[in-house]
Amino acid sequence: MTSEKNKAILSDRFYIEALLNVNGFRVENIVNDQNTYDNHNSYHNPAHMWSVAERCLNNPLTASFPKNEIICLLLAALYHDAGYDKDKTETENLDTAVFVFGQSSAYYLLDYADNKLIRDLIYATDNRKIGKLGSEEEYKTLKSILKDADVCQTLGKDGEQWRDLLSEEMGVDIDVQSIKEWLSSFEMLTDAGQQMKDDFLNLD
Repeated sequence: MTSEKNKAILSDRFYIEALLNVNGFRVENIVNDQNTYDNHNSYHNPAHMWSVAERCLNNPLTASFPKNEIICLLLAALYHDAGYDKDKTETENLDTAVFVFGQSSAYYLLDYADNKLIRDLIYATDNRKIGKLGSEEEYKTLKSILKDADVCQTLGKDGEQWRDLLSEEMGVDIDVQSIKEWLSSFEMLTDAGQQMKDDFLNLD
């Protein structure tokens, strides 16, 4: 794994690419999968999936996991909206993402347990269950990291751009106030996610 010292001088995406490549997962194949099934959405697209992976990487909780589980988390982020179609149901879109991952070269490099973990993580991004996890669920912390990373897309420094893109995709006006109202309807699952939420709610 790339050292923490080196990570500090690399961009998040470059670090993720290096981590995956050095462990046998060819990033060009992942990008090809994303692009092959891309429906040219303004929001649910490869750029969003990479952004989610970067927030997963930067959540302090992530560093506490073994390398194979960190890789599973990043792969789940990079496939969680693969093939997303805004005209399909959430169930259909999650099934599509799992299908795309199941056809990937990465799938065949992993054992059964890791593949199952990635499928479970993808299904955990169900947008009907934001801020929720069952008390008996396995890998609750990894799922929490991914779920928070996904829903924080419109909260960061480039949040205005992503709000505009989400507005375009959904066909409704999404602004700071509407995001604040939405955020007030659920709790974040990690401290990093809660910090992003608090910072956003404190915006003028």
